[in-house]
Amino acid sequence: MWAPFHYVRSLHFAAGFFGLHDYTHRYRQLVEIEADGVNSTLSPRNNCPNVCNEVLDNGHRRYSDQWVERYLVGARDRLSQQVLGFNLTIWDCLQMQQLCAFETAALGNSKFCGLFTEDEWKGFAYANGD
Repeated sequence: MWAPFHYVRSLHFAAGFFGLHDYTHRYRQLVEIEADGVNSTLSPRNNCPNVCNEVLDNGHRRYSDQWVERYLVGARDRLSQQVLGFNLTIWDCLQMQQLCAFETAALGNSKFCGLFTEDEWKGFAYANGD
C-alpha cells in the first residue's frame, strides 16, 4: 500500500536530484495507484496475467540476463579502469544505461549516455526487446 511517507521521500529525492531551489519548478509528481484491478500503464503486472507468468520468467528474463552479461563485458572492463575502490559489475553498467534514459527524459541529456559505444547501445535495445 502506498503511504504518505513514500510521497515525502520522493520529494526529498527530487530536491536532491534537481537541487533544492529548482525542484519545485522542474519536477511534477504524479501519484499513481498500483493495485489489483486498477489500470496503470506504469504497472501492467496488476492487470495482465502474462506479465510475470512462468513462461516470461523462464524464457525472456533468463535469456535477456544472459545477453546482458555478454554485451556489457567490454563496458565493465573499460569503465572499471576509471572507478577506483569499487567493484563495478555488469549490472551496475546496465543501471548506468538505464540512468541515461531516465536522465534524458527528465533533464534533456545525461552524461551516462556517452559512457557506452554504439554496439553497447544496440545490445541494450536488443536486451529490452526493441
